[in-house]
Amino acid sequence: MKIRLTPFLVVALACTGPAWTATPEEELGIGVRQVEEGDFQAAVTTLEGVTRRLATDKTKSKDLARAYVYTAMAYVGLSQEAAAKAKFLEAWRSDAALKLSPREFPPRVIQAFELAIREARNVPLDPGSVTLLLDAAKRGDVAGMRHLLQKAPALLNGKEPEFGASALHWATLRGNTFAVAFLVGAGADLAAKNNSGETAADVAQRSDKGDLLPFLQPPEPGPRASQDEVFEASKRGDIGRLRQILAADPEAVGRKDAEFGATPLHWAALKGYAATAAFLLGAGGDPAATNRSGETPLTVAQRGGKSTTAGLLAP
Repeated sequence: MKIRLTPFLVVALACTGPAWTATPEEELGIGVRQVEEGDFQAAVTTLEGVTRRLATDKTKSKDLARAYVYTAMAYVGLSQEAAAKAKFLEAWRSDAALKLSPREFPPRVIQAFELAIREARNVPLDPGSVTLLLDAAKRGDVAGMRHLLQKAPALLNGKEPEFGASALHWATLRGNTFAVAFLVGAGADLAAKNNSGETAADVAQRSDKGDLLPFLQPPEPGPRASQDEVFEASKRGDIGRLRQILAADPEAVGRKDAEFGATPLHWAALKGYAATAAFLLGAGGDPAATNRSGETPLTVAQRGGKSTTAGLLAP
């Protein structure tokens, strides 16, 4: 004999079963994935809920800090800088010993986090270190800038007192394309003004460096990228598309392709696209990453006879 269930009974039976509720840790994992996939609005909704739940448990301070960091990243993706800064500060207050690893977070996120903490502590930038960064930008010394920013990411937008110029202003004025590409990849503030009220783009126009203007304009929103598009853009040397992809998915800079285990930086090195390699270095591309053959981007560039690109990738 078959028993026919009416819609009312179906609903009633469904309501009697135990409801599954994700733990805060599981919800945090969901929120992290949403950020990594570029679904920033959904990530904010998920992670705001996570932080409310974790905030009531004093034993979960590290999870709470991580949730705040990823919430801040989602707000960065939504171009809500004030909200991002507030969440970075909440992360720091939850875990005063918090450090963001460059293996997990892109340079621009680490820089924004450290700058927020520095401002909260009211600690000025070291003028000597700022000068070193500006001098490296003037020379077009990408390796020098990379080493300085690895030690102190907050230096990125530091300015000298005489002209109020940042490293990006100076690299632009001197026409150092690779330095400009690196600094833009690192997340340099394109809207920062010198004491004359000029942005780096204004400096480019004034000094007849129009070829640098594509770097110095904010990237236009682009179509959502597939998992492999970051490699295709690197193979083409398409910095404009790479800027769009990494703005939505900063983690893509460290992705490896399925066939060769190559990162975007490997492909730029192989093709000899020096400006693209400089941009990817700034965005957090790892020059020590190895492909399936055990080659780093440097060894790939050297094997292909791409000396200019190899020079940028040298330690």
